[in-house]
Amino acid sequence: MISSIRHASYPLYALLITAISLLTPTTSLAADIPINLTDTRQLVLKALPDPCVIRVADTYYAYGTTDPGQGFQAYKSQNLTDWQSLGFVFKKTESSWGQKHYWAPCVVQKNNKFYLFYSTFGPINGTWGRAGHRIGVAISESGPQGPFIEQKIPLFGVGKSIIDAEVFIDNDGSAYLYYVLDISENKRSEIFVVKLSDDLLSIADQWDQDDTTSNEPVWCAEPIGKWEGKQWNEGPNVFRVDKWYIMMYSANGFFTPDYSVGYAIAPSPRGPWFKSPSNPIIKKDPSSAPNPIVGTGHSDVVQDPTGQYYIFYHAHSQDRGVKRRDLYAQKLYIQPDKDLILKLTLTPQPAPHNQSTSTPPIKD
Repeated sequence: MISSIRHASYPLYALLITAISLLTPTTSLAADIPINLTDTRQLVLKALPDPCVIRVADTYYAYGTTDPGQGFQAYKSQNLTDWQSLGFVFKKTESSWGQKHYWAPCVVQKNNKFYLFYSTFGPINGTWGRAGHRIGVAISESGPQGPFIEQKIPLFGVGKSIIDAEVFIDNDGSAYLYYVLDISENKRSEIFVVKLSDDLLSIADQWDQDDTTSNEPVWCAEPIGKWEGKQWNEGPNVFRVDKWYIMMYSANGFFTPDYSVGYAIAPSPRGPWFKSPSNPIIKKDPSSAPNPIVGTGHSDVVQDPTGQYYIFYHAHSQDRGVKRRDLYAQKLYIQPDKDLILKLTLTPQPAPHNQSTSTPPIKD
């Protein structure tokens, strides 16, 4: 079974951290395999933008925007630092709907299968030759290493280009698809969510049995903070801690040095989402001059068997630009916070004396 924070839930008292570890260690197949990542930013893999990292038993798998014109390659590791190439896990065919711009894969497990969600560029029916980005899904019945076979694309449509698929599966098995209404056909990039059917191959008719509201896309986030600029919120990554839902997201253009990562917290998968006043938590590093690491964004979070979190994100050196975005990672810490329920940091922090348990105020 997959061990990914997309499925994880932990009691709030377990979030009290020490200088060594976030959570009390638990027994696991991978518990005796040392992880060499630290609090310091570390280069993990070259040329792996838009990362998705999952753990299955004692092995980690990393996917990304490796070959936009062909499909997706992947890697595997047992310690998050030494990686073996798996080659293509999904590759387009002549009959594939999308022929270019295969971006931002997301892999989850459900129904004893592995599902690969992605966006690609193809023809839009009934539009007199117009093309655009849509989200699709491919399935592997042989494991996270693939091969993934295209099942349905477009998975759904909203009349405009959509990218950056992120699927979160809650504790009760309900699946939610987060996506970005792309700036290419919208005044700015914004994040939305819809609920998926049990087989993950269509949009559910309604949110749940007690809520007969039509399953229309629900708005989650848009760029409002000063550090976010005015055009981009993208690259969502959602997971659960206790009763709270955390969304990592990126702001500013991916091609700019200021591309950075923030987070928001919500009481349910559809929000409302409250952005942290501590944002951004991942940003460019001027101290790495004369050739600083910049454009730090599109993150994904994974947890090792001891409960320690790690955040992965792509970045590039300022002199090279976005021609090659490499994969970086470091430890991530989560603890109770008096201002926003939970606080995410890159170094261990002392727990607050007066912890709030109410819904946090909206933060710009």
